Amino acid sequence: MDDPAEQRRRLSTHRARIEARTNRLTRQLHVVGRMTDGKDPIVTNATSDAAAATTVDLDAATQRQLGVDLHNSTWVLLEKADRTPAETDEMIHRAHASRWHWASVGADVNLARGEWLCSGVYATLGRGEPALWHARRCVEINEALGSDARETWDLPAA
Repeated sequence: MDDPAEQRRRLSTHRARIEARTNRLTRQLHVVGRMTDGKDPIVTNATSDAAAATTVDLDAATQRQLGVDLHNSTWVLLEKADRTPAETDEMIHRAHASRWHWASVGADVNLARGEWLCSGVYATLGRGEPALWHARRCVEINEALGSDARETWDLPAA
């Protein structure tokens, strides 16, 4: 294994596994700590399936409307010149929440546009790493779609 690129790829994969394991243990430590303190554990039956951990079932029309409303309200905050720190936090969370709702009811093109919005929010805030992460996801989803499933501007915007 003399190929430096392959070594970096393997190290990156290994690091991701270690980080996931660390996060699982941190969550378990938190639950045990709450139980030790006599408090109800916030997470009682953790699962590896994130969708199964959702406690609220919303119908598709509600999910779609939330996705649209959160997307549009993110744009209002993006265009606001004098955003407060609290509004900046809200803008980030609204962009991610919109993307999350579209994951439940939208087509892949909606997912790509959600990633595009998240990337734009982070780029506006000068946060390069998450902006690049979401931009790459947007490109990946758009490329997998093919030209028939997206508008002509989707891929260039990504």
